[in-house]
Amino acid sequence: MGKLDRAGRLGQWLGLGEIPHILGNLTRLQILDLSLNSRLVVKNLEWLPHLAFLRNLDLSLVHIETVNWLQQIIKSPSLEHLNLEHCNVPEPIISTSHLSSNVSSRLLSSLNLADTGLSSSAFRWLFNLSTRFTSIDLSSNHLAGRIPEAFGYMQHLEFIDLATNILEEKSLEELHLSNNHLCGSLPDITRFSSLKSLYLRENQLYGSFVESYGQTSKIEFLDLSLNQITGPFPNLTAFSALRELHLNNNQFKGRLPQSIGRLSKLEMLRVESNFMEGPITESHLSNLSSLRVLDLSYNSVSFQLGLNWLPPFELDVISLSHCKIGTHFPQWLRTQKNYSHLDISFAGISGVAPNWFWDLSPEMMHFSISNNQISGEVPDLSSKFVKETNYPTMDFSSNNFSGLVPSFSSNLESLNLSKNKFVGSISFLCKIANALFRTIDLSNNLLSGELHNCLMGFEELAILNLANNNLYGKIPNSIGSLLEIQSLQLRNNNFTGDLPTSLKNCGILQILDVGGNKLSGEIPLWIGSHLTFLVVLSLRLNKFNGSIPQNLCHLNKIHILDLSQNSLSGEIPLQWKSSESVYNKTLGLLKIIDFSKNKLARKVPEEIAQLDEVLSLNLSRNNITVNVIEGIGKMEKLESLDLSKNQLTGRISTSLAQLHFLSVLDLSSNNLSGKIPSSTQLQSFDPSAYEGNNELCGPPLVECPEDRDTRSPGVDHSKINNLDEDDKILSSGFYMCVASGFSLGFWGVIFTIILNQSFRDAYFQKLTNFAIWISATIVMLLRRLKVLWSWRTSTLH
Repeated sequence: MGKLDRAGRLGQWLGLGEIPHILGNLTRLQILDLSLNSRLVVKNLEWLPHLAFLRNLDLSLVHIETVNWLQQIIKSPSLEHLNLEHCNVPEPIISTSHLSSNVSSRLLSSLNLADTGLSSSAFRWLFNLSTRFTSIDLSSNHLAGRIPEAFGYMQHLEFIDLATNILEEKSLEELHLSNNHLCGSLPDITRFSSLKSLYLRENQLYGSFVESYGQTSKIEFLDLSLNQITGPFPNLTAFSALRELHLNNNQFKGRLPQSIGRLSKLEMLRVESNFMEGPITESHLSNLSSLRVLDLSYNSVSFQLGLNWLPPFELDVISLSHCKIGTHFPQWLRTQKNYSHLDISFAGISGVAPNWFWDLSPEMMHFSISNNQISGEVPDLSSKFVKETNYPTMDFSSNNFSGLVPSFSSNLESLNLSKNKFVGSISFLCKIANALFRTIDLSNNLLSGELHNCLMGFEELAILNLANNNLYGKIPNSIGSLLEIQSLQLRNNNFTGDLPTSLKNCGILQILDVGGNKLSGEIPLWIGSHLTFLVVLSLRLNKFNGSIPQNLCHLNKIHILDLSQNSLSGEIPLQWKSSESVYNKTLGLLKIIDFSKNKLARKVPEEIAQLDEVLSLNLSRNNITVNVIEGIGKMEKLESLDLSKNQLTGRISTSLAQLHFLSVLDLSSNNLSGKIPSSTQLQSFDPSAYEGNNELCGPPLVECPEDRDTRSPGVDHSKINNLDEDDKILSSGFYMCVASGFSLGFWGVIFTIILNQSFRDAYFQKLTNFAIWISATIVMLLRRLKVLWSWRTSTLH
């Protein structure tokens, strides 16, 4: 009868004749596979419902002769997967009312009835079998007529195969299968001769388009975006009726074919975020008189259009970010008067913007010319965008604009003027305040003056970045009226006085960065009690005094805590609880701690070692006296540790040797003594990491007295000393590479939440290039280390 394995599975049936009823006695059976036994016969399935735990039933190629097969299958309470492929089942006899009862309780999710001889009458019972279908295979049957609309209501369906039937595809005009998990290559979609709309957005389709099509297609709307389709961009001349084409966010490569210009009815062309390259010429665009949306962004295409070329279209959306437009402003833009979306960021444009460019469309909703080399002054734009229903976003960032900040209308949603050379005050903010403003970024300019007390008008403001300017005075109390603020960056200005108490009203604040100012007083207690959503808190390089409030340790979402370069005193407050699980719960997300250059005294609390997610710990330039943290080896992810310029005494904790990811270490200028613990990691650092500890010994410093008696005779130590000089150079280079990589990588991740899309893309591209350089440098340095080590080993032996 077969062999039952431990999991309750019955191995492949090897017998002949009728399947015996006693199979129903295997009540614990979970998987029953009798497939590929063409000489087996099923004359009765009444035993099947007795298998209460059966999840998977495979009878493919078995002869089923009973007409009650379907009735017994729906009685199986746990069945999830059913395979009857090649079974040639008889037409079942079952009432619709019997099928409908308790259909919602059935678990059946996968059904394979391919090549079973089904006719269109199967549709009468198929849709009542289960509400949980994810996969249905009805291929190679005798299904005829129209494809039932009921397939469109199967919410969990991921796969369906209706191939090799006689269904009337001619009746299908619109097919929506977006946002599913459909996979596989793209078929010849022209065989759906009446299809006008095909939506397959956000699936898992792959492969490339077919090279040629069997017939002309009537498709007008084709959306294959957000898939994984590869290969060259297809020749779509067979799709002459196309009005909308969405092929964005795939993996197309090569040039955009000039045949795209034959699609004279095309209104929307979206191919952004692919790997396209090569020229865009007049041949591509001159016949597209109906075009309204042109999005080629995030490709490496280059525009090669004549200076006097006049486009036949009037665009509503112009999105060419990261395209190579050229050093001069494209003259053809002058003919576009009514666009609502213009993005020519990262386009390589330089020079002064022509006057005609500032005659912006009153319908504008999004405007971005960021990350170019555009210079000159921006004119008065206060008369633009006065339409009350429009709240546009404007991005001038990362250019060479100079002069006073221009005037704007008061109905903007977002304004980014960062990384330019604008001068003057920021009093203009009082004129443009509105309740729907979400983002203001004026950072990295030459702005001066005070921050006026008019911020209460920005009721919905989420991001305010005024960093790296010359602003001064006190931070106004109206800052506390920004109840929706999530990121407040005022670093590297000249603000004075206390942090305003009203700031505690900003209860959803995630980033508070006021470092590099002249703020004074004690760190307010309300930061720890009211600003509980903080991810980044930077008070560095100010004049704060007093002790560190204990309730800062209750900021359970904090990633970066930087209180460095102030006049803080007392002990580091980490002893308010005693349970390790509490530390993990409250400060479990903390990645960077920097308390350096203060007046903190006594010991580092041992509890800090329980913060096992910390990557960087800097307590340098304080008055800490007690030894390096015992149990620091628990901080397994630590990459950077700086305890230099304190008054640490005693031996270095042996647990320090357990930090295998440690790439930056500085224990210099303390009073440490004894032998440096032995580990591959600790001996790899430059001697400067330990210098200024006169009683410290052992590699990479001088030998300890107890080791001198075991020195190998006949070794030329002068060669080793010369070799150490090379090692010093190697370690310094390695130190700088790793430190730079760490700093850029982590701070980049944190601050991308406050940057716009185009800046994020440019930043990550630059970061990727820099990471590649670091990797190459490290490989070269490690190779050199290997050579030096081999020489040292041969010398010693």
